Amino acid sequence: MESRIQYYKNMIILTSFKESKRILKIVPDIDIFSVSRWQPLKYHYDELDFFGAFDIHGEKLRLKGSSISKYKHKLFMYFVTRRQDINDWLISLDNDRHIMLCCWCPDSTTTRQQIRKYGNFVCHTGLIGKVINRFRPDIDLLLDKDRHKWLIEDYKPKKYKVI
Repeated sequence: MESRIQYYKNMIILTSFKESKRILKIVPDIDIFSVSRWQPLKYHYDELDFFGAFDIHGEKLRLKGSSISKYKHKLFMYFVTRRQDINDWLISLDNDRHIMLCCWCPDSTTTRQQIRKYGNFVCHTGLIGKVINRFRPDIDLLLDKDRHKWLIEDYKPKKYKVI
């Protein structure tokens, strides 16, 4: 895996907090950010709050009680309200920079229940990957094995590699 990592000039890894510890051992010169609404106690990553799962009113966005497509639409509408922050961040990314974006999935209780019941899960990091694919196609996007295997197809970015 290490040789593959050195190949990528500018990459973003989408992963879980738990998996971030393993990846950090392989890629120690990586910038790590939380894209979750809150982090587990032992993690102190900088936050990119404009990628959090919120609706256009800034309220927590939850899949529970909503269809998968409505959740996706509401999250993208929130991204529109944060367009300037997202755009500024995407523009700031330069070559030779490695970034990891972390979320709870698939380690949260809710996500594990989704996997048991449906054989897949919904995570907003996949939709963040779609945004990155669209506006920064020059960046290599990597999904952890859990996202590659269990993230629902509609949420997977079109172009990615597996770490």
